[in-house]
Formats: sequence, structure tokens, C-alpha cells
Amino acid sequence: MAKRGHDITVILDEQYSPLLEKRVGDYLFKPVFAPDYLNFMNGNSGFRDTTNALYTKLYDKSFDIIHVFNYLPMLMFSFMRDLFNSPVVFTFWNTPYKEERAIGFYDSPELDMCLAQTIIGLKKYDQLILGSRCNYRSALLLGASNDSTTYKYHGIDIEQFTSDLNRYPDINNELFGDSVKPNDILITLPGRITERKGIIEALEAIHAIRHKYFVKLLLTGMSDPHDPNFAQKVRAVIKHLGINNQVIIPKETIPRSNLPAVYKRSNIILTPSYYEGLGFTAIKALAIGRPLIATNVPGLNEVCNNKNALMIPARDSKALADAIIKLLSDNRLSARLSNNGPESVKMFDMNYFVYYLESQYATLIKNYVAKK
Repeated sequence: MAKRGHDITVILDEQYSPLLEKRVGDYLFKPVFAPDYLNFMNGNSGFRDTTNALYTKLYDKSFDIIHVFNYLPMLMFSFMRDLFNSPVVFTFWNTPYKEERAIGFYDSPELDMCLAQTIIGLKKYDQLILGSRCNYRSALLLGASNDSTTYKYHGIDIEQFTSDLNRYPDINNELFGDSVKPNDILITLPGRITERKGIIEALEAIHAIRHKYFVKLLLTGMSDPHDPNFAQKVRAVIKHLGINNQVIIPKETIPRSNLPAVYKRSNIILTPSYYEGLGFTAIKALAIGRPLIATNVPGLNEVCNNKNALMIPARDSKALADAIIKLLSDNRLSARLSNNGPESVKMFDMNYFVYYLESQYATLIKNYVAKK
């Protein structure tokens, strides 16, 4: 937005404090840091201090528009919304799943859905803009109004991602030492270490095919797992299956700028999730033409189809094993899917989402001024 000619203030958790204020031409990108902001969103800190901090950062400031991202910040902001004379946009990135999960804040699905429904029902926003059809349908299910709810696909900066492909020629030595050799068949499962990513099924699949194809599976998130308890389960399954020499755990967190080279090195990318809000890892794999196996679940099936990926049922390690064998044994199929990838994901370029936001902001501001 700053690049497109707007002054932007972003309120972030203090862990992002290395992010610096900077000028983009004549316009200002300004990060502002609120204590315990992330802890509150994860349920690890109280309500009062974080709400006070948010109020202090916003009050007495003049904003043309306020855009709140995700449910818990929207809950905080709802209590003070009437103190601000600006239109408000609400977007959530959370990954919904039917009627079982909306936020992922509570272990109880019932509480989780009730909290999401309450936040949406307060209607302390002027427009709800979602980044996928899956999220759009979730919002309507939870009581959002058709009149004030829209969606436009969000995604990745495809140009930036593809431009990083050739920057790190020695990435294997840098991140994996000699555990990944030039001729190894490398299968990568990118992303967070959580149960819904289908990691256990991936481990079972590489074990099932080991006598036909000896492959190595890279779990990019295992150096700093999102769910440490589940990571312990992953390690236990690796040991139980006897595949320690087939699973690659990075020595340290892979820098985001290095990920394109990791994708490029991979023979196959896996996204065997149980559900997704959209599926950024799938978009990345397809953008650079890597062979992809994906589950046919909400979110992912907006990105993937039988023309650009092999689609399989979720929670099915045998189907995943069969798909891996199929790709490794059929070079023509692998090449066809890879060739279809880049064109199929052009609509998921983040720039389109930014352009859409800009146009919606302008309309909201115009209407807001007209009502005064």
C-alpha cells in the first residue's frame, strides 16, 4: 500500500520490533508495537493490558480507514469501535473447517464457533473482506451479511518468490549438510508442524514405498515447530517406522528468502492437509512449476485441480503413497502437471488482492464522508 501511494501504520506484536519505519517515495510505512499482542491472540495473556495498549496506539490518531486482521484483534477493537470516526474493514486469515473450527482459539469446537459467531455478530465493521471462497462461506455460515461481505483471492508476491529461485546455489550444504545428496529424491512438505497438515500420513507413505523408491522427506517446519507436542509425536512415529535416515529436519529455521530454492530442489511438493483457508504452499509450488500432490479439501481445491496437481483424499496414507509412486514413475505426467502450474495460479498474486483493497477503501471512505 505504501508503494501505491498511501501512508500506512501497522500495529504488530513486539516480536516484530526489528521491522523498521521507512519511506517509500513520499509515503510512510510505520510499524507500531503493542506488548503481548501475539500472546493475547494465542490465549496466553489477559484482555485488559492488550486492549489498553491497542487503544493507546489508536486513540487521537487520524486514520482514513482502519483494517483489522483476524478474529481476536477484531474482538478487542469491537469494544472501542464507536470511539473512532473512520470506516472499518475486517479480514480473517484463520483456517475454517465446516462447523468444527473457525478460529482455532479453543480446543472445544463449540466454544470456538461461538466466539467466532459472536465477533462477527457484533458487526463492528463496515465491510468484511475475505481472501478465499472457503473463508467467505465460513463467514456467511457464522452470520455475516451478504451485503457487507466479499472475497478476493489473496496469495503471494509471485514475482518476488520466483526471483529468489537462483540466489542460493549452495542451499543444501547451508541448511542440510550432507543429508541431502545431489541424486537423492527429495520430497518436501512445507509449512507448520501441526496435525492438520497431514504429516503423519506423509511419514507412513514414504515408509510404504521405501522398497520401490527410497526417497527423503523434508519437513521444513521441524526446526522450530508450531506445535511442539505434536512435533514430539512426529519424532516418535519416525522412530517407530524406522525411517530416521529418510526424514530431513533442518538444522535451523529456513529463512523465508531461501524457501524458493528449497522448492526448486524438491522432486515433489506435498500438501496433504485436512483443510486449509487457501493453501500458500501449494501456490508457491505451482508458481515455479514443481510437481504437486494435494488433498481435495476446502481451501486447497480452490488452488489445485487435476490439471495442475495429483488430488487425493485427506487422511489417506495409501492414496498418498500411490500418488508419489505415480509421479516418480511417469515423467510425462510429472512434466505436464509442472507445465500447467504457473499459469494456473496467476490469480493468486498478492498484487490483485492489494488492488482490490485499495478500490474498496476508496469506496468506503467516499460513502462515509457522504453520510456525514
